[in-house]
Amino acid sequence: MDTQYFRCKKIYLFFYLFILTMLGLSACGRQKGTADSTFWAESDQVAVADFQQMKLPITLEALEQYATDGKWFYISREKFGPESTTGQVLRSRIQNNFEGEVFISKENAFCLALAVDRESHCFVLWKEENNISLEKYGESGERIWHVDQDVSKWTDIGRNNSVSSLAIAGGVVTTDGRLALYTHGTDTIVALFDENGNLLQMDAPKLECLDGIVAGKDNRVYGYCITGEGDPVLADLKKPESCYVLPFRPLNVFSGQEEGVYLSTLEGLWLYDPESGRTQIKWKWNDEYINVDYRHLQSIFCGDQEWHLLCHVPDSFIAGTSKVTVVSVRNESRKDYGKKETITLGYVDNDSNQSLEMLVNLYNRQSKIYRVELVAYKNQEQDVTGWGNELALQLLRGEGPDLMDVRSIYVGSLADKGAICDLSDYYIQSPALNGEAILDVVWSGMQCKGKNMLVIPSFCLMAQASKEPVNAEDWTPGKLIQLAKEQEMLWQFGTSPMWALWDCMRPYDEYTRYIDYDEKKSHFDCPEFRWLLENCAEIQENVIMPEIIFTDSTVQPSFLYSYTIHNMNDFFWHCQNIKELGCSWVGNPSWDGAVYRLVPDNILAMNQKSENKEGAWDFLQYIISEECQNDIDWSFPVREDSFERYLAVSYRSKEENDRTVAQFHYSTNYFDPDEKDFDNIRYMISHAFIQRLNGPVESILNEETEMYFAGDATLDDTIHKIDSRVTLYLNE
Repeated sequence: MDTQYFRCKKIYLFFYLFILTMLGLSACGRQKGTADSTFWAESDQVAVADFQQMKLPITLEALEQYATDGKWFYISREKFGPESTTGQVLRSRIQNNFEGEVFISKENAFCLALAVDRESHCFVLWKEENNISLEKYGESGERIWHVDQDVSKWTDIGRNNSVSSLAIAGGVVTTDGRLALYTHGTDTIVALFDENGNLLQMDAPKLECLDGIVAGKDNRVYGYCITGEGDPVLADLKKPESCYVLPFRPLNVFSGQEEGVYLSTLEGLWLYDPESGRTQIKWKWNDEYINVDYRHLQSIFCGDQEWHLLCHVPDSFIAGTSKVTVVSVRNESRKDYGKKETITLGYVDNDSNQSLEMLVNLYNRQSKIYRVELVAYKNQEQDVTGWGNELALQLLRGEGPDLMDVRSIYVGSLADKGAICDLSDYYIQSPALNGEAILDVVWSGMQCKGKNMLVIPSFCLMAQASKEPVNAEDWTPGKLIQLAKEQEMLWQFGTSPMWALWDCMRPYDEYTRYIDYDEKKSHFDCPEFRWLLENCAEIQENVIMPEIIFTDSTVQPSFLYSYTIHNMNDFFWHCQNIKELGCSWVGNPSWDGAVYRLVPDNILAMNQKSENKEGAWDFLQYIISEECQNDIDWSFPVREDSFERYLAVSYRSKEENDRTVAQFHYSTNYFDPDEKDFDNIRYMISHAFIQRLNGPVESILNEETEMYFAGDATLDDTIHKIDSRVTLYLNE
């Protein structure tokens, strides 16, 4: 069977997801296949996935061509010399790091297309100065055959639009050794070759669009269109009149060879037989021993006894590298893989939960006893209690999930009512997870009511940069508002009373400067807050459209710039930006001077009424264990050892970067950090606090102060309403 090969494009997945959202999963029109929900494995079997990460020294987006056969990973490159360019195919065993030994080399040529089959035969379409040829190589790198192609038929075929409007996007190899290639561009074509490399057919398929090609039963090659306005279809490329309407609109289509064709959906992976029209689910992505993130699936390779899935997170977080996950799936005896016990984890559905999904997937992949299931709770925005109402009320009634993400809920009230667990005894039983293992600033943020009630697995950093020197001790709301009145532009998008207010308010965790949660009293009616509202209201509303800032680099009227630093890749990018702007890092202004804010990706607590506290703690201790923390690179890890390791691996020296650029012929903006930059990130984090927001209070402040700044309410009425509404919320 073959390797399904796809070019990795930044917009690829998002485009399909958008189309799917607009059009739904159902198809209409002509005769369709039927779906069978019977699980693929026999009743005494279970599908089991093993995960192995492979780190490439460059992102997949930067690679010209790549392919895998489930055993080897292949990439192409050009090696530039003083007088000639050598085309090369590098190959590495699928492992933690790509070793990249030269497998095939050809002088004065570059690789137009690359494909492999299940026997590790490698097919390369070479472009030389006045010649195009197709070659087949054995697993040891020996050339099996060479076939010169008719150059006139390939004059428009380029590479990444660098030669013409066409570029070869991918290819498949059938069971009997025939190769098929297809192009993306203004004029899509498909080229079919026989088992000896002779061109059989080269034309445009009669489809609304060509999203790719796959190999199926009886050595058939199909083109598919799943993003068009009509029905999603497969077309036999040797019999264009043979068009098969899919029973639903998939996210993607993959080669299944003699089994048929694979269809990927939000639910799982399906096997489709075009001839019979039957569709049968193979496995679901969230099955207890699968746990594959369908959004990252790039290709599928069918082996004799197992299937290999290639998954790739499009954005790279560490020094221009690429994290590729190779998933091996096989059927095992059910007696060796028992039914996992389910642990429920609730979250408010208006919160971004991508990091939570990644943590859950990591846990479920390694746990043999428990499986964490995410449960979304609706946000009752119309209620005065605001965000997380449904989840909070369930917890207060002694109901709800085993675990919950409480980012949008005031956890103090849950603690007061005994709704969440004190985790201190669990930490005592896990000495590797004590306060010494966790960054000090995070450990303090994991306390509630003086007890260890919360778990924070990762965070991002909120910081500002100023063009003018600002002393940390003097960086107060008074100083900021003074500058806002003096400067024509203060922030990158202008000035605004509301922006000034929130810059002065957000350095206070849950607005405790103005709220006594223990006594359930609101104290916004104080001289300090009155002064703040009055002075913010005097700031001139002067907003500049973002597109002006981003399209015209000469437009830089701002004095102050706000940054969200999600990870070290973000940090290096922002460091380069502020150096170009002539700025330096400053914190947020507070009445006590400059402070920095750490915003948790998730804040987790355990339900006091959970009937499976052992399983719930197993998940919590895993996500702050060294094993899990070392895998976190989308944000900053919270363990001291993992954090320092992350800083160390985030940097690639200038020499190393230049070597990578030369090796892969890929240019990137390079920022060369110095030790001061690393000192800065350590300083900012060590002088920060964990910000836990109170959604209901923030909503109240937004609504009432907006009316005041618009001139629709007096200062006294505004403050009175804020205190009344916050007091009502505290006593709900």
